[in-house]
Amino acid sequence: MTDSDPRKWRLQEVAILGLFGRYNHRFTLDRDDRVTILHGPNGVGKTAMLRLLYAVFAGRTFQLFATRFSELSLSFDSGESVRIRRDASLEDPTAEHIVVQSSDSLGLETSTEAFVDAKVLTKFASSIARRLPWLERIDDEVWIDRRSAERLTTGELLSKFDGSDPDLRPARIGIGEQIKPLLKLHGIVQELSRSVSVHIIETQRLLSKPRRGERRPYREEDEGDSEVRTTVLECAEELKKRIAVSLSRYATESQRRDQSFPFRLLNLAQQSRVDTAKLQRQLSDIGDKRRQLAEIGLLVDKTEPYAESLERLDLASADDAQRRVIELYAGDTAGKLAALDEVLQVARLFFGVVNTRFRHKQLALDRERGLIANTIEQDSIRLDALSSGEQHQLVLFFDLIFRVRPGSMVLIDEPELSLHISWQKSMLDSLIEIAAAKSLDIVIATHSPYIVGSRVELMRDLGSSEYSEDAFL
Repeated sequence: MTDSDPRKWRLQEVAILGLFGRYNHRFTLDRDDRVTILHGPNGVGKTAMLRLLYAVFAGRTFQLFATRFSELSLSFDSGESVRIRRDASLEDPTAEHIVVQSSDSLGLETSTEAFVDAKVLTKFASSIARRLPWLERIDDEVWIDRRSAERLTTGELLSKFDGSDPDLRPARIGIGEQIKPLLKLHGIVQELSRSVSVHIIETQRLLSKPRRGERRPYREEDEGDSEVRTTVLECAEELKKRIAVSLSRYATESQRRDQSFPFRLLNLAQQSRVDTAKLQRQLSDIGDKRRQLAEIGLLVDKTEPYAESLERLDLASADDAQRRVIELYAGDTAGKLAALDEVLQVARLFFGVVNTRFRHKQLALDRERGLIANTIEQDSIRLDALSSGEQHQLVLFFDLIFRVRPGSMVLIDEPELSLHISWQKSMLDSLIEIAAAKSLDIVIATHSPYIVGSRVELMRDLGSSEYSEDAFL
């Protein structure tokens, strides 16, 4: 799917049997405010539910089956449904019989099954590790990534280096025929992942690692920290690149229009009449947009000192020829500024949400550094010197507003981390605002009653669902 692809399906209901061999959960997603809150005591599977949903819709096949459950059912508002069932093999205690059943909006069903052997998973992980010098096996089912000191289970390792990478094709070939059921299952999950755009925001938000598929050179002397980055600085760098792209588009559009302006001016239709009221509104809109761009620091135009007064031009006293020239100018200016619309919209939403939460500090957009922080006295503050709570909010809202594709499902684990009670109380309103602005469906897992507040109708309690085979029959 590209950034412009609409999401085909919208998740409506989730049901799971035998999570950790103990819990059954069923919940629906909120359709109106588009924020659903999973609430419950430690250990009942809130985070596991988020990770399972992410694994399904991100195509992380091996991560999906690294968590113990017997059945996962997903229903969508367009009528489609998917059920994944797992049974132990009677012939081999290390193997599983996995069945994936799907039903389309017309009720037509398809079913695919595969036998997956845990020994083959481990063998596949070992084959991958032999080809990646920074991976080392330290226990039967535990591996360590020496670049970041991250410990990985076999399922996590296979999800991170899942064999779809062409560089790891020899690792697949090395397993031979035994790998075919895994690849068959992987293909099914990959197909399902194309139906929903998903994004996960986990509890470790202040330090980040390269995204999937991003490779960096491995140097033995960098062990332990070569992969880890400070996320707030990464956000600033990303915003700097976005600004550069937008300003480049603005410059290209300006050059294109400026070069053709004299020819279009001479070719203006003499008989055309200008709608003065419409032109006045257009000039007013241009003035508004210039002020908005100046407020976020994206556009500083010193060459036109009267730009903000365009709406005050006395068009009534101008003759027809003058009004036609102003109309041409207004159309060109609006076209140039449209190149900055995307960044303007998300930046206004971001700063509107974050700066109302910070005390005695403000974030601002900066062309050279991307994102900066200042005190109310205009003293500069390093982004990584902000408090833990401030950094958590900056990173979470940056992720939601700048990185998440419109129409996505977003999974957030413990949004209350490091936040004062007053910030927790206002978190839900901010999430609802962002969900509405970007057409997101947000599912959060939390222990905080302050996040829920009075909106108990958004809460789904996962606290009392003990396992039984016929729970959903």
